[in-house]
Amino acid sequence: MPQNDLEVGAELATRSHKLPTSMQFLSQLSGNHTYPFTACRYKGITYVGLSNGAINKVDNLGNSTANFIKLSNVVLTIRAHMDQLFILENGNPYKIHVYDLTGRLLNSWSHTDTGTCYHGNKLFVSKCEVFVADALNQKIVVYNLDGKLIRNIPCPTISRRDYTSMCSAGNDCMVITSYNSRKASKINIKSGAVLWTTTLTNKSLSSVCVGQTILVGQDGYAQALGIQIEILNTENGER
Repeated sequence: MPQNDLEVGAELATRSHKLPTSMQFLSQLSGNHTYPFTACRYKGITYVGLSNGAINKVDNLGNSTANFIKLSNVVLTIRAHMDQLFILENGNPYKIHVYDLTGRLLNSWSHTDTGTCYHGNKLFVSKCEVFVADALNQKIVVYNLDGKLIRNIPCPTISRRDYTSMCSAGNDCMVITSYNSRKASKINIKSGAVLWTTTLTNKSLSSVCVGQTILVGQDGYAQALGIQIEILNTENGER
């Protein structure tokens, strides 16, 4: 059964076999959030990671619990899996923290990368494995849910000096986007093979895969367009 809103969307997209061509604004949750870096929605709750190390919790009515979790550095990524929150914290080196849904710390470990290019969602969880980008060494590091190193995946598509975002794309695959190069690539997480690469319309800030669709959040402020969403086909990277 799907456990979060993205999984529900993925299931519906798989059933319909139709790719969306547009998006419609439905609602907005407001709150006093100091420069949000990342967000994750799970079982009706939105967790917002901030530049000051705080994670705020927001329910469907917009009620916010400030400092639900408090770290010492920028919160780069939050991902929910099996009623646990996996959090990537900026630092030298990075740190990965695991919390339960009450805000209780379960585990922490250090990650080999450093905070040289810290923007972007650089962690996702798939099939009980935690995948984290190591831009400094151009690889993906794979841990089990307890933080034990399992393997490394060479990944030359990750730039050492560019903002990177990545997400699970199903069927043993992931998608990596790079900000300045405006590239999105689909990569096999077993072999490291690059399956396709697409040049994006604008610089990418984040990405998420929903069923057969990849949604890429883009930075349009330079063109006074605001945040844009580019919709790609998961199978071939086409718009």
